[in-house]
Amino acid sequence: MKKVLEWARALIISPESVAVGCVALVSYYRPDLTQRVGAIGQFDKLDGWVLALAAAPLPLVGLTYSAAMKVLRPEIGRADLISWPDYWRLRIQVLSALTWVCVGVLAWLGGGLLIKQGAVVVGTAIAVSGIAAAAIATVTTSLARLDVQDALEGAPTGDT
Repeated sequence: MKKVLEWARALIISPESVAVGCVALVSYYRPDLTQRVGAIGQFDKLDGWVLALAAAPLPLVGLTYSAAMKVLRPEIGRADLISWPDYWRLRIQVLSALTWVCVGVLAWLGGGLLIKQGAVVVGTAIAVSGIAAAAIATVTTSLARLDVQDALEGAPTGDT
């Protein structure tokens, strides 16, 4: 039960969910702004760039996975990290970040398809939410990697 609650907390109370909520609020209260942002994806001249634009968030998956593996399986001090009593919480946080990145990439692609089909406001909101969540998850995982690396090397982590 403790792990289920931690998963719920990691997925619901997170910077990624705040970003998704902010984009939803902007889309609700300022659909004209969302319409203008989404109009970028409607130009026929962009058809040659559609594949490149669709693949834009894919490097975030690779970066997050790389950072996640360095957090969960560091080169030095791995036994110390695994024996840490709160390691399971760290693991859940990292896995939830990977989940957010994957969901974000799928939302980016789905939002792009909705924009192409004419649902510009909804498609833009979904696409921007997805890319924001994926980017934030990548950054937080990379920062966690630095903190874990510093802690295992004995450097101060900034916590006093």
